[in-house]
Amino acid sequence: MIRLDFGAAMLHSDTMPHRISIKELHQTTGDLVREAAESLEPIIVTDRGKEIAVLSNPLLLKPRERKRILLPGYEEMMRGPVVGSSIDDLNAIRGER
Repeated sequence: MIRLDFGAAMLHSDTMPHRISIKELHQTTGDLVREAAESLEPIIVTDRGKEIAVLSNPLLLKPRERKRILLPGYEEMMRGPVVGSSIDDLNAIRGER
């Protein structure tokens, strides 16, 4: 998942984020996408006053840090010795059919 990091952009801005209605987006999509690509400020899209989407320069995207949790059984399996090969496993499965 990716989340927007507005922190840096908002610190250097003296203005509010650019807000447009969904109707404006439909009428001028190309221009707005190019504007968002050139700017370090997001363009917030609204539908009847409710924020529904954001157009943003990819530089404002920040990958979300994932916390990886291994299941106990998998962790135990990874610590154990390697037994056989994947070909042996496939042959075992094929033999059971």
